[in-house]
Amino acid sequence: MFADFKGCTSKEKVAAKKEISLDLIAEIIKKKELADIDPNFIQKYVDKHNFTINSDKELKQAVKIIRAELRQVYGLYRNSRASKKRDILMHKLAKDPQNNNIVVDILKTHASTKERLPIYTQLYNQTFQITGQPSSLLDLGCGINPFSAIFMKSVPTYHAYDISRGELAQIDDFFSMKSIIGSTKLVDLLNPNMKLPKTDVTFLFKMSDMVDLKKGHKATEELIEKIPAKHVVLSFATKTMSGKRMRAPKRNWVVWLCDRLEYNYHLLEFSNELFYVITK
Repeated sequence: MFADFKGCTSKEKVAAKKEISLDLIAEIIKKKELADIDPNFIQKYVDKHNFTINSDKELKQAVKIIRAELRQVYGLYRNSRASKKRDILMHKLAKDPQNNNIVVDILKTHASTKERLPIYTQLYNQTFQITGQPSSLLDLGCGINPFSAIFMKSVPTYHAYDISRGELAQIDDFFSMKSIIGSTKLVDLLNPNMKLPKTDVTFLFKMSDMVDLKKGHKATEELIEKIPAKHVVLSFATKTMSGKRMRAPKRNWVVWLCDRLEYNYHLLEFSNELFYVITK
């Protein structure tokens, strides 16, 4: 797979780099917790580094770097054991679709949704008091959050977008079992040409770090402006993965963003997560 670009034409160099990139992605997704990610999303991280790979050692180093970054934004709250458990629970739910205890057990298989279990009812009640009861909802980078629709008094048309093919398939099955009107779509939030449906409310739960790639907050700001919804709910963790309370959990830059763009916002504070309900 390694190539010596000396003497190559421009087209040959492009073709060779593309081949190396595809091989690199193939190595990256051999890890089970990363296997469901859309390859186009991984490509963004590969392109960002513009690796020069001329040996197995350099390939392994590149794989290590990209996997570490992907775990920070995708695999941090996921593991293969939880995925297997969720598969078993989905089979149980198919046999007993009205059993919401099974849905709760499914929500427990993901760290973020497990943390939200004590607050989901309060969160949705308070959010929809601000936004009004939505008739349509977009959940960007949804993970398995759509399963929490059981905590909503009235479930809107629910559009679930994510980079995990496996989780989206399970959400499709859940919507069908619960007769929820909705859709799922594989989407890369870093794609500037991404098409989004117009909805009343859009969720962006713990997605800012993934969108910004640790390069300020311009990308999140542009995404919020682009989202065709009157209300955008942006959330952030208040604790580190080790469980320690963050010194400054509130994000002042969100307040400054709203002031600059003349958006209104309400802050909903819970022990593990902050939610900025932004009204354009």
